[in-house]
Amino acid sequence: MSIKSKDLYTCINFTVCTEFSAEIKMATITLSLPKEFEEAKKKHSQVDWNEVIKQGILDRLKRLEKLMERGKL
Repeated sequence: MSIKSKDLYTCINFTVCTEFSAEIKMATITLSLPKEFEEAKKKHSQVDWNEVIKQGILDRLKRLEKLMERGKL
């Protein structure tokens, strides 16, 4: 299945928090997601989707850093 731009839903208000030397700096990220995400978001409104996405990104960054340390990236 190929996704075309007309099939995407854009999530505009997503914020990632990163701590730098006891200060909190914020980075805003805009994601384009399939329309099905909007349906799932409504169906599971109790889920903090910003937190789910933020933790996914931060976990991926940790894995990438470990690969870099091992010289595998």
